[in-house]
Amino acid sequence: MKKFTFLIVSILTFFSSCTEFSEVESSEDYIEIGVRFPESSSTKRIAIDDYPDFKSFQQEIGDLVCEGVSPQLVIQDDNHSYLVNLINPCTKRYGCGLIREKNVFRIINNKITKAGKNIDIDNIQEVVTFLREDILNEGKNPSLSDRAEKLFYVINYDWEVQVTDQFNVAVLNLIKVHQALGLTHPFKLLIDSVPPPPPPPVN
Repeated sequence: MKKFTFLIVSILTFFSSCTEFSEVESSEDYIEIGVRFPESSSTKRIAIDDYPDFKSFQQEIGDLVCEGVSPQLVIQDDNHSYLVNLINPCTKRYGCGLIREKNVFRIINNKITKAGKNIDIDNIQEVVTFLREDILNEGKNPSLSDRAEKLFYVINYDWEVQVTDQFNVAVLNLIKVHQALGLTHPFKLLIDSVPPPPPPPVN
């Protein structure tokens, strides 16, 4: 798991430090947010509802990115429909440099785990308070982000679980928090997964 996560964040650094992103605002009847890779020749809309489990959903995202297609997450609440551009890297390629975990705002199975915190993503006010602390840190606390521009969001769920409702709520809550804080840097979202534990040893 550690090696897999190391590979993901290492490759992602190529895109966050060596690539210029473009912020997108609207498209047709959707509110389009997030960043696209400029080298992507096309986009494809995807929704987690169409996949039997989180593993197959993430694998589809990875396949699209490696084909040069920018995946757009389709998601909606009671008032708006969103297209969220994902920044997943192609894991078949190698990036440059490293990214520090402290610059990641990570949600694992609906819990934000960072700097000793364990916050439920549904607790909007507490998430807003902690994210504000994170983005305003400016490198003072070594466990928090260096600066707001380096921060990105990662959502992890267990591989074999169908988590449609939980996932959609987590993404929508991140959007609400990002907007509530009036952040001007792009909304950067990466979809990751938590591999199942290894089988017990055979006696």
